[in-house]
Amino acid sequence: VFDRCDLANVQARDCSATRTTFSGSRMTGLSWLNGGLRDVVFSDCRMDLASFRASTFKDVVFTGCRLDQAEFGDADLTGARFENCDLTGAQFSGARMTGTRLARCELTGIGGVTSLRGAVITSAGALALACTLAGALGITIEDD
Repeated sequence: VFDRCDLANVQARDCSATRTTFSGSRMTGLSWLNGGLRDVVFSDCRMDLASFRASTFKDVVFTGCRLDQAEFGDADLTGARFENCDLTGAQFSGARMTGTRLARCELTGIGGVTSLRGAVITSAGALALACTLAGALGITIEDD
């Protein structure tokens, strides 16, 4: 258990975490590249600008986390849940997200939106995501 720790700018390459909880911790700029996370909970953490590029998530939960501009490119997020998280500007290009759950999350301006194929999103998140999806598909939305 990591409770109220300062893990800002930690560099972790090819690392794994199993049965671990991070709570109320500062993780701005964390770089967890090509790693593995299994049975991990991130609760109320500040993780803006964090990178989880090419990492694998199995039974991982993010709840109440600030993940704005976080990087999940080429990650396997099939076993992840995001609940009440700020994912503003987060990047998901190339991510595998079948079964990933996003509940009550801020999804404004996310990148790699087409990688959300197979994800489960609550209705409130879907409304916020509509403009980003339309832009990715080349659709213009006009007011009446």
